[in-house]
Amino acid sequence: MNPKRDYMVMVISVFLALGIGILIGASLSDNVIVRQQGELVERMEKRIFLLNDKITSLQEDNDILNKELVSWMKFQEKIIPEYVGSRLEGFKIAVIYESEDQEIIDPVMSFLESAGIQVQGRVKVNAQEINNSEKIDLQGKTYYLGQAHQRKEFLKKISSGISSYFVQSVSEQQDSLKVDDVLLVEIAEEGTPDKVLYFPGELEKNCTDLHNLIISSFKNNEACFVSVNFSSADEEQQNEFHDYEVFALETNTILGKLELLHLLESDLRKVVIKNDS
Repeated sequence: MNPKRDYMVMVISVFLALGIGILIGASLSDNVIVRQQGELVERMEKRIFLLNDKITSLQEDNDILNKELVSWMKFQEKIIPEYVGSRLEGFKIAVIYESEDQEIIDPVMSFLESAGIQVQGRVKVNAQEINNSEKIDLQGKTYYLGQAHQRKEFLKKISSGISSYFVQSVSEQQDSLKVDDVLLVEIAEEGTPDKVLYFPGELEKNCTDLHNLIISSFKNNEACFVSVNFSSADEEQQNEFHDYEVFALETNTILGKLELLHLLESDLRKVVIKNDS
């Protein structure tokens, strides 16, 4: 026997056995991992399939609800004018709003007009344009809005002009107040409106100083106006103190429009009583 040779054979055998064991173990491990990954992919595919079914079902339900909503809105458009009738026939209003709010305000105005209310005048303000402009020409004078005192003078000029038209029935203010891309005054009929609807909306957010001046000007002239604030049915109302009339209009419900209508109807009764006396 050759001890050295036997030793070498033993060492080689050990390493061969170790290598074979590693290969077998790796092969088994790979099979387990592949099987587990396959099962995971299969479970994910089932979940995705179920989710797709659920999404499809929700989309179908949403389409049905949208169709029902459209039908309901069409029904409202037909039935509400009949319900309201012409109880507010001849009642005149004027509106002030920020240009960004026009899409919200137009349906409200259409609803009020269907009840016989006449929109006598509109003032549309572009607050963003005021904030972005370095200078604006108004009534033959150039106002440099980067200078605080000239900006304040310009905004006071606008607010007092609006008040003069709506309160004092100064119809010539229509052209003198008009500023391209900044201020648009539309007058359908001369005379003082029975009620001014002021929609602060984006104007209060984007140009607070002008908002405050408009409110102050109306109060100083004892104008019959109401500040109509936008809200939603699920929005929590904040009870803030105001020394002027404020109305929270739920823009996404027919109930909000009816409540605004009832508010104006109460003003109409006051106008009738005043005229009779």
